[in-house]
Parts: sequence; structure tokens; C-alpha cells
Amino acid sequence: MLSFENFCDVLLLANENLNKTQVNIETGNFPYAPDFDDLYFLYSTIRKDCVISILEFGSGWSTLAMSIGLLENKQLFGTDYKLKNPNPFQLMTIDASQMWMSVALGRLNDELKEIVIAIVSAPKISEYRGSMVSFFQDVAFFVPDLIYLDGPDIDQVEGDFGSFYFDKVDGLPMAGDLLRLENYLLPWTTIITDGRRANAKLLESMFRRNWQNMHDPFGDHTLFRLDENPLGPQSEKHIQFRLDHSRSFRLKIK
Repeated sequence: MLSFENFCDVLLLANENLNKTQVNIETGNFPYAPDFDDLYFLYSTIRKDCVISILEFGSGWSTLAMSIGLLENKQLFGTDYKLKNPNPFQLMTIDASQMWMSVALGRLNDELKEIVIAIVSAPKISEYRGSMVSFFQDVAFFVPDLIYLDGPDIDQVEGDFGSFYFDKVDGLPMAGDLLRLENYLLPWTTIITDGRRANAKLLESMFRRNWQNMHDPFGDHTLFRLDENPLGPQSEKHIQFRLDHSRSFRLKIK
């Protein structure tokens, strides 16, 4: 597992692959500077929890950080994982902007790109069980161990619902995609939100399964864990595989 200092060096070196000048001149937009603490939290969570698949809403520096962790997991125990899984050691990232998706992918080397599935999709406003939320229009079937919620931004959401427009609700993105996906998530699935506290509160109030959740005020994350028994033999073996490798990995890095 990379130390914090080495991890930061890897991210900055990867950023040299990106043609920042072209992005800045043509669009007038500048990529955010990396928040190394947040990114290392994601990376270390993936390593310590032995995550095998990741679903990301909103691409960015996080795409790079999480793909590094996932690739290291694949290199460490990928040959030992023999279970039936539709997307082992893959990261699916969904974004509303082709430009920002290109920026995120531009930081990846060829080896990381092989494990990343990139989808650009328009988020649209919709009513769901009495609440106004956004839904990405094209979300392919994917079975994640970890979900990272950091998109879409409110100014990316298209449409209106009567007199309700998301771009008038300053600073309160309300992504509802996980409400649609909840029934298909497997026990022990983890969700991490980047900020988006109001969105996290909405999910907490509308989820119907047995989720544990905790808010980290220092990192401004909300973490959810689907605390349910395995759904069958394959589900149980998958959870046990991750637990066994997680225990072994944590002992090695002590």
C-alpha cells in the first residue's frame, strides 16, 4: 500500500499526462486542485476493505485515486478471486460532462484505463416518491462493492418539474440514482458521499433496506454500509473472500 507521500507523488505525476493548456484555453475552465486527504481516504478504503468493484457518480481526481487502489487489489489477489461476478476489478464512472470525463481519463495510464468503464449521460430532474431528484438517463447494470457519490452538480441537471428548477436551489444537489439501484445492491455494499450532506440525508430517509450510516464532519463524508445477511452462497463467498483478504492485508500494514 502506498504511503501518503508516495500516493501524492503518483497523482501529480499522472497529471502530467493531461493537456491542461488545451482544456483551459478552449473552455476557460480549470480542473480543481486535488484534495490529497480526501483522495487518500478513498484509496486506503479500497485497499483495506479489499474492494473488487466500484461505481462512481461524478468523475475527477477520484477516478484516478480509486482506479489505482482497485488495480493494486487486482494485482494482489485478482488471481485468487474465482467467484461469479459480472464486473470484477472494474470501475464504472458516470459523468454529465464529456469534457470533464476526458480530463479525468486523461490522467490515467493505459493499465488503469483497462479497468475503467466511462459513461457520459445527461441527468434530468424527476419526481420520486414525493421528492424532486435527478437521475442519470443511461446507467448500465453494474454490481459494486463501493459507490462514490460526487455528481451530478446542480447546474448539470436538465429539465424542470412544474416551476421547480434544480439550478435555482443553490448548493443542494439531490441525486436519486441510488434509490433506484437500492434493491439490486448486495449486502456489505458501501456508499461514500463527497459532501452533499442534504443529498445524504435524503437517501437516509428514503432507503428501505437496513443501512448503517455515519457522517464524518472532518472529511465531510457520509458513509453508508448495507448491513444485511448474504443473499445466497455466492454472496456469502464474496463477502468472506473480502473479509479474509482484508484481515490479512490490515495485519501486513500494521
